[in-house]
Amino acid sequence: MENVDIIIFDEEELTATLIESYLSGLSFPCNLQKYNQFMPEVFEDNTIPKIVLMNINDTDNTVFKEISHYSCSRKIKIIAMSYEGGSNLQVKAFRAGAKDFLVKPLLKDDFINTVQAVYEKYINKTNINAAGKIFTAISNRKGEGKSGFLINLAKEIADISLEKVLLLDFNSSQESISLLLNSNIMHNTSYYINNLTEDNAQALLSTVSDYKKSSLYIMANSFTKNKTGIIKKDKLQNALNILKHHFKYILIDKSQEEDTVDNEEIINLSDEIFCIISPAISSFDKIKEDLETYCKDKNVKIILNKYTVGDSYKIEKIQTSLSREIFWKIPKNYTVSNNALNGNKTIKEIAEGTEIADAYFELAKCIVNRD
Repeated sequence: MENVDIIIFDEEELTATLIESYLSGLSFPCNLQKYNQFMPEVFEDNTIPKIVLMNINDTDNTVFKEISHYSCSRKIKIIAMSYEGGSNLQVKAFRAGAKDFLVKPLLKDDFINTVQAVYEKYINKTNINAAGKIFTAISNRKGEGKSGFLINLAKEIADISLEKVLLLDFNSSQESISLLLNSNIMHNTSYYINNLTEDNAQALLSTVSDYKKSSLYIMANSFTKNKTGIIKKDKLQNALNILKHHFKYILIDKSQEEDTVDNEEIINLSDEIFCIISPAISSFDKIKEDLETYCKDKNVKIILNKYTVGDSYKIEKIQTSLSREIFWKIPKNYTVSNNALNGNKTIKEIAEGTEIADAYFELAKCIVNRD
C-alpha cells in the first residue's frame, strides 16, 4: 500500500494536535507534516501522493489562488478547513479545486470519513486502467463553433491533467477538427471501426495522431480516402470501449449529418453532452426538441459560446426556453479565434491569459478536478 503525505497548513496548533491524534483511524500509511503557514516547497517532490488540509477564510483570496494552482496536480488532493461553515465559502473552495471541506473544530469521525473518502476516490485507484469518459459536443446548426470549442477544451484538459486525451472527429465537412489543426490524417477511421475484430484492435489505435507531440491525440477520417458508409452501432460501441481503456478523456465532435455515424448512438454511449449554442439564435425550439428527444436522460451541459456582456439580457430567455441552466460561457473574441483558426493553433497557443483562453482553462480545470 502506497504511503501518503498528509500536510497541514494552519497557524492554529489545536488543529494539528487533533489531526495527529486522529491518524490511527485511517486505513492507509501516512506521514504527517505540520506548517503554520503555506510552504510551496513541500510540493517539489511529486513522487508521493499528498492530501493537504488547508485553512481558509472568506477574506483571504490568496489561499484560493494557491488551491487553484496546486489542485491541478494529479498527486495533490486538497481539503479545505474553516470555522466558517457557510455554503458560499464551501462553494468558493470547491470551485478553486478543493476535493472536500471540513468544519472546525475537527471532529474525529468527520476527519476520518472525509480523508478516507478522498484517499479512496483519488489515490487508491485499484484499477489503473479504469475506463475513460466520453464527452460529446452537439449543436443543431453550423457556425456555433462546436469544433473550435472541442479543440480548445481538449488541449487544456490534456495540459492540466497530463493524461491522454483523444479528439474523435466524425465530421465530414471542411470545418473538421483535423483540418482546423492541420493534422496529417492518413487513415480512414470509419473503415477501421467497421472492420474491427477482437484481433485487430491495434489497427484501430494505429489511426491515432498526436498533436505536436503532446498528450492530445486526434482520430478522424482522411479526406483523401473513400467514404465507407455509416459506422455500425455494435462496431462503434466496441471501438469506444477499446479507446476508453487507452484515453482518460475522449471528446467527440458529432457530425452535423449522419453520413458517417449514428449520432443518436454516440449520445447514448456518452457520459456527458455539451450542447453548444450562441446568443445569435433567434429561436431555441429546435434545440429544445433535440434535447428532449435524444438527451432526455443524459447529463447535458449548456455552453453559451461567443458570449458578450451585451448578451446578458438573453440569458434568462435562453434558460427559460431550454428549461436548463447555462453551465458555462465562452466569451466572444473574433480576432483571437480567427488568428487561431488561420494559424492552425489553439487559442492557448496564441493568446494565453486572455479572457477567452481563461474561460477554456477554468472549464477544463473544473472537469479534471471533478474527476
